[in-house]
Amino acid sequence: MLFRSGYIHVGPTGINEHSKFSINVYPNPVKDIMNIKATGNMQEIQVLNLLGQVVINQTLNTSNCSLNISNLKAGLYDLKIKMADGFINKKFTVN
Repeated sequence: MLFRSGYIHVGPTGINEHSKFSINVYPNPVKDIMNIKATGNMQEIQVLNLLGQVVINQTLNTSNCSLNISNLKAGLYDLKIKMADGFINKKFTVN
């Protein structure tokens, strides 16, 4: 990595945006039902559009869930999952 004087390097994650847990999101791209499996219990799931608006928000306490995203328009979305020790962020595409 090249460092330059007078610049601030911002890494891929922010404060508390990492977790000891991992998640598997499938299928991706998705058409109607998205499955999420985690190695620990998920506390909250948010789906955000490219404008940063929350389009789905679910509170839960499970390591597996299915989201019906059939009402979302085609495009790229961010998935933000709150775990006990931080957040996991993933991107997915709706066809």
